[in-house]
Amino acid sequence: MQLQLRLGNDAIDVTDAVRILGVLVTPDLCLDKHVTAVRAKCFFQLRQLRRVRRSLDDVSVATLVHALLRVA
Repeated sequence: MQLQLRLGNDAIDVTDAVRILGVLVTPDLCLDKHVTAVRAKCFFQLRQLRRVRRSLDDVSVATLVHALLRVA
């Protein structure tokens, strides 16, 4: 059974992490979950570049990779 907080007629599910301003925060203020999530998103985007790699020149691919790393 999952814990719930009741406020009036609303039920709020308790979770082990919340996203505040784009950062996953856990009760112990550890960033492990956030780092794991960012790493997974970046890896996914890098794998997506494989699909268009043959259609782009080296400079364009380098620009895309650098842009991805600056956003992350």
